[in-house]
Amino acid sequence: MKEGELFSPYVVDLLVRQGERPESVLLTACCDRTFDDTFEDTFVFLSIDKLSFLTVEYDRPIPKMYNGFITKKEKQSDKRDKRENVPCKKKRYVSYKISEIKELKLVNLIASGIAYVVFEDGRPTEAISAYTNACVGDLSKVAKAVGKIKEDGVLNIAEFKDKEDETRCPKCGRPYIDKVRKVCPKCADRKSTFRRILKMIPKYWKYFAISIIMTYVTAAFQLASPYLSGVLFYDKVLSDQTSWWFGKVWLMVIILFVFSILNLYAFCITRVNMVKLSENLLYDLKCQIFETFQKMSMSFFTKNQIGTLMQRVNADASTINAWFVNSVPWALRSVVHFVVGAVMVATLNPDILWLAIIPVFTVYVVLKSTTKFLRRMYIKSFRAGASLSNIVSDSLRGVKVVKAFGKEGDEITRFDKANQKNFKLSLTMARLSNMLSPLNTFIMNLVTYGLWLISGRVIIIGGVLTYGTFTSTLSYFNMMVSPITSIQGIIEQWQNCMTAGQRMFDLADAEPDVKESKNPIVVDKFKGDIDINNVTFGYEPNQVILDKIDVHIKAGEMIGIVGHSGAGKSTLINLITRMYDVNEGEIKIDGYNVKDIAIRSLRDNIALVTQDTYIFQGTVLDNIAYANPEVSREEVIAAAKIARCHDFIEMMPEGYDTMVGPGYRTMSGGERQRVSIARAILINPRILILDEATAALDTETEMSIQNALDSLTAGRTTLAIAHRLSTLRNADRLVVIDGGKITEVGTHAELVKNKGVYYRLMMKQAEALKTKGIS
Repeated sequence: MKEGELFSPYVVDLLVRQGERPESVLLTACCDRTFDDTFEDTFVFLSIDKLSFLTVEYDRPIPKMYNGFITKKEKQSDKRDKRENVPCKKKRYVSYKISEIKELKLVNLIASGIAYVVFEDGRPTEAISAYTNACVGDLSKVAKAVGKIKEDGVLNIAEFKDKEDETRCPKCGRPYIDKVRKVCPKCADRKSTFRRILKMIPKYWKYFAISIIMTYVTAAFQLASPYLSGVLFYDKVLSDQTSWWFGKVWLMVIILFVFSILNLYAFCITRVNMVKLSENLLYDLKCQIFETFQKMSMSFFTKNQIGTLMQRVNADASTINAWFVNSVPWALRSVVHFVVGAVMVATLNPDILWLAIIPVFTVYVVLKSTTKFLRRMYIKSFRAGASLSNIVSDSLRGVKVVKAFGKEGDEITRFDKANQKNFKLSLTMARLSNMLSPLNTFIMNLVTYGLWLISGRVIIIGGVLTYGTFTSTLSYFNMMVSPITSIQGIIEQWQNCMTAGQRMFDLADAEPDVKESKNPIVVDKFKGDIDINNVTFGYEPNQVILDKIDVHIKAGEMIGIVGHSGAGKSTLINLITRMYDVNEGEIKIDGYNVKDIAIRSLRDNIALVTQDTYIFQGTVLDNIAYANPEVSREEVIAAAKIARCHDFIEMMPEGYDTMVGPGYRTMSGGERQRVSIARAILINPRILILDEATAALDTETEMSIQNALDSLTAGRTTLAIAHRLSTLRNADRLVVIDGGKITEVGTHAELVKNKGVYYRLMMKQAEALKTKGIS
């Protein structure tokens, strides 16, 4: 351990005073809480033969960090040194030989945990310290390293080398607000998002080019109007009797009318082409996002709520569309208005250009004070909107449960709270935005009044300018200054668009946790041999669901997987099908690691029938043929007959062509599961997985379909999970999982004879059935 690598020189000095050699330390960690929930640092040091714990007291208070941030209260207090710069003294020190330790046990709770030392000689387990979740990663490495040293006698430190912390921004160190999106609001580069949007435009360059040209045509007509209605109309048509234009009022009206018509036409062409451009860009982006959704791993969907994803795709698309349709043409016209307006003012009356300094300075001050605040408010508003969408989605999906328990009022209250928060944030943004616009208008009016007051009397009465020239100058001055006073709105909309675009690009660029191998092995037909070697897995870091699972399943074997609810049965199935990747160990099918097999080969050879069957919008025929759309109608009907669903399908209004799914005819749980079984039959898999496949069936239907399943499982590897143990009695072997470990493997008769976990489960189930009066 190098001084300053993790701990301060003061901590290293205390370690040396205890007779330890810092250079012999292989791994370090820190516990940051006491058992009574106060903050205290206990440093952990692991060497090849010793595990040590050093608790310290600091000479003065230090700010506490919560998820990487100092709290508001801490920020308002006096400035304090960081932990590594504050002197400290020893409060407690304890050290254990590796030979006397059985393991360093970490008990992870909801937001914290406790570290225990378990001894080899059976003495009472000793609680060392408590810790927050921020410390779990390093502590887990130390705990795992202790096990490695105990097992192998040596430690390959490279296995425990720190990887880049993917939960924090590498630039500023702040934790990502969205752990999946992994974008830091503080360091986000909105220019790169803008460049990515620009790179998508060349595909639709015609729409963009027409919009640009028509925007400048519109600007030209608008710029010509002040000259026509001022200099030409007042000074020539009405005043100059020597001019050819004198008295031709009707001609001026026609010219102005034609200009208005052409301006309107050019404006409509601009809007139409900008809409086409925007919609095409969003179409491409939405397609990319949906393709990304399809390739993402299951963990992506468990970590993201459906309402949030829909909010990103729909609301963010609307924001980008509004920016292209409304803001881009306006911004382009504003540039032309500013440049040409300034040139015309300088040409007609350069003495009043200095008045433009007032709105420029004012806008600068307003932008400086409100831009960051508005950006933060927009992000908060989006989150509030996403939360609202999640509540609506959650309530509608669970409407049956809501009504069953009479919780409509509670749902309304829950929605109202989220809606109020969203309303208040939206109202705050609207107030500020709408206050800025009148403020800019007021400043513009003051400048105009000043122009009349200071320049009008002197210039017109003094004979320097004619009235027509002065009104034209005033109009051009307004054209020049208006873009400046409205730049606040443009920048606000640009920020909103870039934030929305960034979120959409984040979704489009997302990478799945389960990735295809660079050189995947394509296997047309599996034999069905499955080898699970020393597999450890947890859905969340440091929370183990399966621990060192070892089992070999022969091709064609029928295996029943048994255990309490939450034991890890379905998790094991998820790993075999590679919905998730193992944390440690490996799973092989026919001698190939599942990580090396092409994902398409896995899906073509493994059929999964679960207790949660989803019916898509479409016909019954389409739902059964979902996994293999190329099959004929006759093959679909044959599969339906085997799955015992042909009869009830024929009773539907349009038979196999009946529309089912959300918004159409509903199906019972038993009907859905039989359709799911028909799907599995249709792809003729080499490995069949039944996860509570008959859970929603009544006893009579289950008995009839069990014969179909028996014929389906013949000659293929089958893994079946069932809480009704009677359905697994004919399995070749039963694998019992308890507490994330395999505790028993054998036939039904063997496990009953052993009187272990399986026997106790069977007795409890028999007792429960007896209580219900079922023999």
